[in-house]
Amino acid sequence: TAYFPRSRLLYLAPLTLGIGVVALVVLVRHPLMPVYIDILRKVVGY
Repeated sequence: TAYFPRSRLLYLAPLTLGIGVVALVVLVRHPLMPVYIDILRKVVGY
């Protein structure tokens, strides 16, 4: 599209993927993550 020419996508795609990975690592390493997982299991029913 006009907003995302090939040259822009070539650096935006890896950048977005990198930001997503960093966000996931920060979330998993959060001190309260075991509590959140426990609550989620109770809600889902596992």
